[in-house]
Amino acid sequence: MAPLIPDGVYKIRNGEFHLYLADLINGNPLGAISGYKEVEDGLYNRWKLQNRGGGGNQITIQNDAVHGSFANVRKEDSGAPLVGSKDHAVWTVVKVDEGMFYLQSEDGQYVWELPKGADYEPIVLRPHTAKENQKWTFEIVLPMA
Repeated sequence: MAPLIPDGVYKIRNGEFHLYLADLINGNPLGAISGYKEVEDGLYNRWKLQNRGGGGNQITIQNDAVHGSFANVRKEDSGAPLVGSKDHAVWTVVKVDEGMFYLQSEDGQYVWELPKGADYEPIVLRPHTAKENQKWTFEIVLPMA
């Protein structure tokens, strides 16, 4: 099955707060992953997505500027903030609308959510509500061969 999101380097943009990207704040490899307003020379808002398995919708997400820092949570729970981690999580990509997706936790109970459009606002896991702030787009920066 063809992947929903092909392997490559992407900017991950929030569906409600369009100016905000998922950003590994200050490039801290174990730090917060938060919403941050897009800047032209942003280093830590590019993510290397790699498909896992044959289903076409399971991915790992690694920061492109900080090798070995993967999007993860310390504990899968409602409100848990995303952080950089040396351990990768496998996220499930769920297509919502044309070009819009949910990023679902490994246990399937939660999705990524940006609660409000503000710099340094943590991206957290929340139960699915179908609100726009839980939807994400993937803007290709560099395709993988």
